[in-house]
Amino acid sequence: MYEESYLKEDYFYQKNRTEMCVESVDVVTSYVNDQQNLKVAVSVLSLCGEPVRHGNVDLVINSPNGSKFSLSKSTDSNGVALFELCGVERGRWEAVVFGVNHPEYHMSKAHCNQRWTITYV
Repeated sequence: MYEESYLKEDYFYQKNRTEMCVESVDVVTSYVNDQQNLKVAVSVLSLCGEPVRHGNVDLVINSPNGSKFSLSKSTDSNGVALFELCGVERGRWEAVVFGVNHPEYHMSKAHCNQRWTITYV
């Protein structure tokens, strides 16, 4: 019984090591020389809680004037992709994590079926 239990636990751990999920999306505002700047940080973790390094995060930005554009960044050693928007106008900005790709991980459908969106006004 111990061996079977151990095997199930080991299988669960190995499976979760290859699944990833967007853990958070955070926005910070800064001002430099009267310019408003936005920083969007997207944190990606494995289901075991380990940072996913070198993952590619695709972000779609909706600006206050209605234009849309996409950005792509790699995650760092902490599993964070940092996007910087400089000289942004005031108004409603929306950032949507459109996708995360990695050669060794795949998105967990069971744990990550929500779409990460953050709005800044």
